[in-house]
Amino acid sequence: MRQSFGRGEGNRKRLFIAAGFALMALPLLSRTATGGDGVDWLGLQPQDFVIVSPDTKTAIGRGHYNGDRFPGGITLHGENRFTDGQYDLEDETIIAPAPGTWRLTQYSHSFFNADGSPQRVARADLTSGYAVCQDFTSGTERDRAERLTIPSGTIAGGSISISVQLLYRAGDLDARDLHIFACAPGPKVIDLDLKTPTADVWQLYGKPTMRVDATPDFGVLSLLVAPFAPKVDFWFDSQNRWNLVGAELPRYYRGPEILMVKSKPMADPAAANKP
Repeated sequence: MRQSFGRGEGNRKRLFIAAGFALMALPLLSRTATGGDGVDWLGLQPQDFVIVSPDTKTAIGRGHYNGDRFPGGITLHGENRFTDGQYDLEDETIIAPAPGTWRLTQYSHSFFNADGSPQRVARADLTSGYAVCQDFTSGTERDRAERLTIPSGTIAGGSISISVQLLYRAGDLDARDLHIFACAPGPKVIDLDLKTPTADVWQLYGKPTMRVDATPDFGVLSLLVAPFAPKVDFWFDSQNRWNLVGAELPRYYRGPEILMVKSKPMADPAAANKP
């Protein structure tokens, strides 16, 4: 079993995978709550995270995530607030087209400056394939829009962590490939390769966990680009139904590295210096 604190910021190039932290947000998987649609929605308890600087290991914000059921599906909501006033909002719609199955149909993630002006936006309609990545950081709006071919089972944002958790809860620890939507910087569908979970004592969580590394799969080019490939780390509590307890990843494409650590609810993100 190894110990880890999370990598330092800037030591790897990163993709804006599913619009930043949304990659691991919305775990909403605290307790079994199988609905009439046959899907194990795994509960709707709100989840809170401390956003931590990988360099200083101090809190720089808070994340809050919840979900709303509707007939045949669920809408997931996420909100991250940073101590410098920046914030971002995420919404996803997931439906259950048949008993025991589910798929992501709508995804959006918007980032804002402290004054409320937009920074960047990622949106995808996974039914039609239309997706747009907007960037406002240069002072003018820059849109990159594509009509993508969406493979069956493509996921983004919180649905990524849900997919991984359901696989592991079913005992499929050798699961490897996922299709994800990403802004990198334009709209793309990327194959994500999951490494086999390994035992890890993650100091920021303070309990034994299982660490899962995830990298884009470039096929025959993977060996050549591996040193430069983006990478995201997940930490799961395998003793508690593989609940997600944290992750390290970029906030957005070429953005700052952040750590997300599951926590108890806290009203003011500036009130804590440590997770």
